[in-house]
Amino acid sequence: MNSPMISVVMPTYNSEEYVAEAVESILSQTFDDFEFLIINEYGSNDKTVEIIKSFKDQRIRIIQNGCKLGIAESLNEGIRQSKGKYIARMDADDISLPERFEKQFKYMEQNTEIAICGTWATIFGNFAGAFQPATEPEQIRTYSLMNTEFVHPSVMFRAEEMKRHGLYYDSNYFVEDFELFSRAVTFVKTANIPERLVKYRKHNDNTVRLNADKVVSDCVRISARNFDFYSFDISYEQLLLINTMKLHIKTMNDIYKVQEILDNIITQNTKIKSFDDGMLKSYLNKQYYDMFNPYCKSEDGVDFSDDVIDFLSDCGEKCEQNICLFGLGDVASNIAPLYIKRFDEKICCVSDNDSQKWGGTYYGKECLPPDKLLDVNEETAVIILANYANINKIADGLIKKGIKNVIPYIKPYFKDISGSLG
Repeated sequence: MNSPMISVVMPTYNSEEYVAEAVESILSQTFDDFEFLIINEYGSNDKTVEIIKSFKDQRIRIIQNGCKLGIAESLNEGIRQSKGKYIARMDADDISLPERFEKQFKYMEQNTEIAICGTWATIFGNFAGAFQPATEPEQIRTYSLMNTEFVHPSVMFRAEEMKRHGLYYDSNYFVEDFELFSRAVTFVKTANIPERLVKYRKHNDNTVRLNADKVVSDCVRISARNFDFYSFDISYEQLLLINTMKLHIKTMNDIYKVQEILDNIITQNTKIKSFDDGMLKSYLNKQYYDMFNPYCKSEDGVDFSDDVIDFLSDCGEKCEQNICLFGLGDVASNIAPLYIKRFDEKICCVSDNDSQKWGGTYYGKECLPPDKLLDVNEETAVIILANYANINKIADGLIKKGIKNVIPYIKPYFKDISGSLG
């Protein structure tokens, strides 16, 4: 019997609530030359296995752990037993779109220098949005200093390269994906297909959300290792301050410390030349933005007093007359009330690209279509409350409509990057 082209590796543990959708999405792939290895963790005692067995498909093989392995070693066991040219990851609570494997296989066959290929993803469940990580190898290498640039269940590995470089998961880390991928980019070239080929489920029981302190500790440890590998001199305490998984910024003085750290990283890179300066500045701008992203806000938050708002954006200078808050997603839900408190009656409306929200009332203000903003007042200041990936696109779209005063709610720290707000 010929070996399959793809080995799909999916761990399960008490996954009965969502596993049927996950399995169905794999079995419905338009590319069907694969084996499906499902590693069921020791101690799983719900109906997960029963549900999996209800799918009468010979490509499925259940591997039952005889003792508690944890997710990292469960994945390694699946990799060791895989027979495919490529290894595709999947999680038991996510969904792969039908053409995922077909598109990734074609990409890997055409780009033989790429050892790891991920995709973009749509976020669904208790939260909504998108993951749109970097796509090109050098950008991914740069952006992997302090974050993972892969949607884990979207990844496809070239098995030969993975095994040759010993790119297995390390069970000493809770964030096994970040550890592996930030190590992998120092050995091999990687890429992401800029299409949302996976639906990534976010819910209150996500492992990362339930173990925030462990995640922060591991992310800082891995970041310290990464900076050391590239010959940077940066302390654990400094990395803790600029880590985006939990907000450690409490005062204006902390913001000044962050800026000193970012400046120091660029100064060192100018000497050691580990990364392209412009690309590193762009990444650090993203990191600077993410420090204030409400996804990462700690319980006590940050003091977004008037002077901090003015410091992070240009509101103090530009918000003389009418103000429109643009964006009604997760970022806005946390940040908009701060601006409403700060500017009170100056805020005349809100806006969003989602037509289903037009005409509704949010924060006591009417939601207008973007095309109607000029009808309010051509001098209206439009403050963009959106995630980093969308700020440039939204700003460009508003400027093309003739809106002159467009303000990201956090301005970039490094401003000498041509044509970029971030």
